[in-house]
Amino acid sequence: MDAALVAVARAQHEAALMAYRLRDRTLARRMATEFGFSVKTWSDHSLGKRWASRATWAAFTTIAMRTCAPPDETG
Repeated sequence: MDAALVAVARAQHEAALMAYRLRDRTLARRMATEFGFSVKTWSDHSLGKRWASRATWAAFTTIAMRTCAPPDETG
């Protein structure tokens, strides 16, 4: 298997784990609404059944930024 595909699969897996660890039951619905995909698509991508789309990667990135970013100090 191509090393690049393995790296992408690993990143998708880690992103899905990050989202799962939040234990937020409304996360899938909110991300689907915000980024314009279905909850089924979110599920398929999070479970590794399909490669994540650009929209799903945008959602994963948004979750990471909202979760890991330091608090806004601008008030």
